[in-house]
Amino acid sequence: MTRRSLDLGVLDVLPIRAAELDSPEAIEQWLRSAGSAERSRQVSSMSKRLARFVALLDHATGPEVLASVDPDVAVRMLKAAGPDQGAQWLQDIDPDHGAEILRRTDNSARELLLARIDPKYGQALTEILRCPPKSVAAHMLP
Repeated sequence: MTRRSLDLGVLDVLPIRAAELDSPEAIEQWLRSAGSAERSRQVSSMSKRLARFVALLDHATGPEVLASVDPDVAVRMLKAAGPDQGAQWLQDIDPDHGAEILRRTDNSARELLLARIDPKYGQALTEILRCPPKSVAAHMLP
């Protein structure tokens, strides 16, 4: 019996691999079939193919993948996407996850991304980033 929340990729039965995707439609199908752990595993294993994968993501699939992968993997995705595209995706995800991703980026990349996102959202992220990462305040919206 397969439950919807079961991440089939960890069982090596997932029929679609992120590295084999070649269209936005294929990405949407992959998003429907891969859980967040499997997405993180597959995207983190990409090196040269990451830029090609990121180029296939659009305004809907980009934020969905970004929000569902490990923050370290998300940082690599943002670097591959570039600051303009990365900022668009970043402002479409949960601020807590966005702040965690920004915590793991270097200062210059963080400032570049913050300068390109909506000012209100940027202010919310900045407020979260001011709190120590392990504090309760770091996970509360200002």
